[in-house]
Amino acid sequence: MPASRFKSGGFGLADQRDKRARRRVRVNLAGLICFGPAVMADCTIRDLSELGARLQIGNVLGLPPEVLLVILSEGVVFRARWVWSKPPLFGVEFLEADDLARTTRPAYAALRRTWQAWRERAEA
Repeated sequence: MPASRFKSGGFGLADQRDKRARRRVRVNLAGLICFGPAVMADCTIRDLSELGARLQIGNVLGLPPEVLLVILSEGVVFRARWVWSKPPLFGVEFLEADDLARTTRPAYAALRRTWQAWRERAEA
């Protein structure tokens, strides 16, 4: 699934009514937050728009300014920055997106392996 799906309204983003600058849609997607080279945490993506997402995360301490967010069902990784927090909910703004099935970035190698393992379990 190409990362461009999120820019083109692949989740019906263009059809939702909202007062925000960009429309968002409620979702319930499994996600993965990467805080560093080997520090990952599960999350649930609750809202999604072209520009960002609302995440539900369990116990999180000491958030860095930027993280990587993987939408597991789509195989898309976003470089994102925190814009608000009201634990257990957090808002992120997307800075860039990449497709884990196609990326050759060495920095995404561990995420790609984790995503592939998740996909294999989901298909079993």
